Amino acid sequence: WWLRCTLPPFEFQHDHHGLKQVVNHEKKQQCQNDLYHHFCVRLFENIVIFRRLNITLTSLIVTVVAMAILLSLGMWQLERADQKYGRLTELEQKQAQGFLSLSDVARFDDPRDVRVQLNGKLQSNTIFLWDNRIVSGKVGYEVIVPLKTSAGMVLVNLGWVQGTGYRNQLPTISVPDLTQFEGVVWEPQDNKFIAAESLSTTSWPVLIQQVNIKQISELLEIKSKPFVVALELPEASGFVNNHKPVVMPPEKHIAYAVQWFGLAIACFVIFILASIKKG
Repeated sequence: WWLRCTLPPFEFQHDHHGLKQVVNHEKKQQCQNDLYHHFCVRLFENIVIFRRLNITLTSLIVTVVAMAILLSLGMWQLERADQKYGRLTELEQKQAQGFLSLSDVARFDDPRDVRVQLNGKLQSNTIFLWDNRIVSGKVGYEVIVPLKTSAGMVLVNLGWVQGTGYRNQLPTISVPDLTQFEGVVWEPQDNKFIAAESLSTTSWPVLIQQVNIKQISELLEIKSKPFVVALELPEASGFVNNHKPVVMPPEKHIAYAVQWFGLAIACFVIFILASIKKG
């Protein structure tokens, strides 16, 4: 079939008997000879290359498994990049709506990144310090405080403060004397690698390893909103806004994917070079 498909086209000649189909046998034979010659040369080259390889079953299995893992990691990074692009698009759409009230947040299936305006009183006697938060290479805490509003209680993140440098000495927190706030809705994620904490109200502020809304609500015996609002306070307040909706940009995921694919190619090249017989 391959030979027939690559043969030169039929030639048509017109004589006094009418249109007749004539096959140029000489060209056909020459084409077949060229194709057979090309096929034999390529087959011989492949046999020579294969015979020069010293491929073992173990090395083949290891290489295939390693390449499968590396390629899977690369594809996973590309999927993460697509998710980040979608998140950034959603973030822009929500921010374009401007500031909403706390009651309006309930109409969103996914309230993350919704900008809100709040009116209420900070409960300065119940302060939680979120431990091991780093800003510009400095270790500190993020300050979590309940805010009492007309729409109910909600936990707010005042921002980051630098630590004292001593584990047994917590920083002194001065809660701003404000009643009007602006911020962004944030839903803290449960970190499975952090053991469950046993919080106590014997002394304030209370040190926490992660923001667990349910646990804090039970400790304070309040019914809080199922999200946290990261406040945007002025610099003069002494708090640094450390809220980052997207920690790693999609471009970085794409760069990681390129690295994984590059490692897969390198793995294949090393396999071929290591399998070539020397001498």
